[in-house]
Amino acid sequence: MAIVTDTYEKLCGFLDSEKTDDDCEAFEEAALIYIDWKEELEEICGLILPEDGRFRYTSEDNADEEPQITIYKGDAAYPIPFPKDCYYQWEVLKKLDEVLRPEYVLMEYARYRGADGWGLLCLSHEEYERLKEKYGVALYEQFIPGIYDNVKDFEEKQNELIYGKQTVNNEDKAGKDKKGILGKIKDLFHM
Repeated sequence: MAIVTDTYEKLCGFLDSEKTDDDCEAFEEAALIYIDWKEELEEICGLILPEDGRFRYTSEDNADEEPQITIYKGDAAYPIPFPKDCYYQWEVLKKLDEVLRPEYVLMEYARYRGADGWGLLCLSHEEYERLKEKYGVALYEQFIPGIYDNVKDFEEKQNELIYGKQTVNNEDKAGKDKKGILGKIKDLFHM
């Protein structure tokens, strides 16, 4: 029998709701991991890494602007490289996503995409598979598994999951307009 976490239960409740502003705010406060673009890098690891004993991280000060962070999965070490002029928080999230797989799935919340940070969930792979089976497209209208470089990549992955095809510049290969949820929201608010 699988362990069902509190986050999974809250996500199911949210996906079953009408998703009014009140529903969204209640869910965001109760279950979402919010990472601000100014978040301390060590705090990001502490907020996201599961407390199951398989994952940990270390942080060492160095002469550079940011500390050297290493994520551990069992005995394997995964240092986080920080290329020159990179977005440090994003580099940490990208490495966390890589290290957590396949045991866990880090998911981005569509409502926060393009804001001053990320809204994330960290679910076990089993919980993610159950959600895919139970909600299908409704899950992908709200959350996309993985961490993406930019809004365009995020929207393309969302379109692929919802419509079952890859898109190029928000158009499917047949040329039909498939803007996805975020594209439709931008059109609605003339963004």
